[in-house]
Amino acid sequence: MLDATDLCYANYRVAVGLLIGQGWEPKRPTLPRLRREKTMP
Repeated sequence: MLDATDLCYANYRVAVGLLIGQGWEPKRPTLPRLRREKTMP
């Protein structure tokens, strides 16, 4: 039996798995911000 919480958690795990597969670390949410600063003049 799956309820809304289990479904959301499963989706979260899949999303995290995809991010890790792309080389991202969920414990470092500042990576996008640092990257954005580097691209700005």
